Amino acid sequence: MSNLAKGVASPDSPVLADGWNSSCSSERSGRRPSARFVAVAAVVILAGCSGSVIDGGAGPNPRPPADGGTAPPPWDGGGTPPPTGGETCEESTLETQELFSTMCSRCHGEVGSGGLANIDDVASLVRTGRIIPGNPENSPIFRRVSTGAMPPAGATPRPTDAQVGSLEAWIRCGAPPFDTTPTPPPAEQLTVDDVLDLIADDLRRFDNRAERLSKRYIILAHRVNAGASSAELSQLRDSVDVLVNHLSQGTRVVSPQPIDTARTVLRIDIEDYGWNAATWDQIVENYPYFVQYDDNSIEFPFDSSAQEFIQEETAEQIPFIFADWFVSNASQPPLYYEVLDLPGTAQELFAQLGVNYAQDEAEGDFTRAGFGVSGVSVSNRMIQRNRQPGGGYVWSSFDFANSAGTGNIFENPVDFVEDGGEIIFSLPNQLQGYYIANAAGLRQNAAPQAIVSDPRTPDRSVIAGLSCMGCHDSAGLIPRDDEIRAHVIATSPGGAERDLVLSTHPPNDQLMEIFDSDSDDYRAARARIGLDGRSQPVPDTAIAYLEVDRGLRDLAALVWLDSDRVRDAIIVDFNLSNAFRALVTTSSGRVAREELEDQFDDLICSIGVGRPVCTEATENSPCGCVNP
Repeated sequence: MSNLAKGVASPDSPVLADGWNSSCSSERSGRRPSARFVAVAAVVILAGCSGSVIDGGAGPNPRPPADGGTAPPPWDGGGTPPPTGGETCEESTLETQELFSTMCSRCHGEVGSGGLANIDDVASLVRTGRIIPGNPENSPIFRRVSTGAMPPAGATPRPTDAQVGSLEAWIRCGAPPFDTTPTPPPAEQLTVDDVLDLIADDLRRFDNRAERLSKRYIILAHRVNAGASSAELSQLRDSVDVLVNHLSQGTRVVSPQPIDTARTVLRIDIEDYGWNAATWDQIVENYPYFVQYDDNSIEFPFDSSAQEFIQEETAEQIPFIFADWFVSNASQPPLYYEVLDLPGTAQELFAQLGVNYAQDEAEGDFTRAGFGVSGVSVSNRMIQRNRQPGGGYVWSSFDFANSAGTGNIFENPVDFVEDGGEIIFSLPNQLQGYYIANAAGLRQNAAPQAIVSDPRTPDRSVIAGLSCMGCHDSAGLIPRDDEIRAHVIATSPGGAERDLVLSTHPPNDQLMEIFDSDSDDYRAARARIGLDGRSQPVPDTAIAYLEVDRGLRDLAALVWLDSDRVRDAIIVDFNLSNAFRALVTTSSGRVAREELEDQFDDLICSIGVGRPVCTEATENSPCGCVNP
């Protein structure tokens, strides 16, 4: 019997002698969790993702032409050619400048490294031959970015396919120069009152107060104030849409509804996702950014009546949150598990899903496939499908520290002993839920790198939820031919083991039909979200939130103030860290997200606009926190 069906101890144990080491887990501890704990994509229950093979950290394969054919000929200089990928030359120029700024300028800024200084100097890039206008295929910078050689292995974030496409389009347009003048803020910044009035007016649309109680709001307006591009905002909306439905216990896919024409505030009804007030409280219990503004603040006029109305009508002290924080935090454990209300053991999960795992195993009522190379695990891998009542599925992987002894599925296709595994199951809305367990079935936040690995993360960890969405988001299940059935037919003369393998390992044509059917249901549900074609919006947004350091304008947008006022507050507050104070002491100061969240409440107290609302992140605020 597989260990998944055995009894276990408590969930999230630090170390188990016969199981996975769970030291990668990121449970909440102390005042604030680390914001640097993140992965972007790699749990591959079936076959593995491109770029996920354990290869010593090599980058992804070179990016082929979009149509699968030969690359278009280089530009001959005769006019401006149309860019590829549907972008205008202006759009591709802006996107490339943003790519260089966020991923290249740290090493290739004004000082530079490797002989390349000031990556924003397009004329220098062209003069030195690093960019050949109209000819991306022969431009060294494009070749290094498109093959994954740059940014170097281990550096995050990584360019997305869309960003690589923009770089290609920009070069094909002739590599027009960037606009290096400082970007001024919009003529009219959205104020906190603007946002509160939008939400209050939206709530008044519902005459029944019972309906108002279930409304919550997810805000993008702060990113608008920070100068986010239209592409970034679109990705952020998609990420919220994908994530709330991947966290849903509801039977329908329901997209958040924008309440303003600019789509800067999204409304959700928590009942659409099978959530209740307690679920939302779990989401916001560590939220660092909610401020109870002061009517008497000298920084800006503030009418507290709108915020008080929203809090009263929703019966929630934090009824709205920033979208990027939500995507990053709710897409990975422990919050991912908490929102989905997933239990502490795999055994309990199967029971929760209505699957009698032990009985299925005893009766041979399951489907299996095994293979020597999976693309994500270091050893051979076995996968198993059990049926959920009502037509859903539960796919489990069995992973091994090595392929010797009882870990060799070809020698032991029935009585193997796994070291852990991942579980992927259909939600009531036909999207997917994800779970990682150790050998004893105990829930884990992350899988150990010694057994499965994600080469695109800083520590190569595979994280439940976030990493899974990176690989399975557009595909559903990733099919792979079974190798066990043919091996047993060729090597086993007969007996009970052979009979069980032949009954539970279907021929590959039948196996592919099972994969296709399960994936079709998932893809149909995903299509109802109505995405714009992005395949990995959640991990892209999460890693940008955590790993892209932020500047003064980003910080000012979080408090609805102009940059000069925030700069003044930082200058006079000597309690802030040196890393935080670097925002005002250097011309291009940046601060890590972890540092920003850790000292956000200190800054609120320094500015004097109000006090943070009490959460786990703000309970030790220097000016105290408030419970409205």
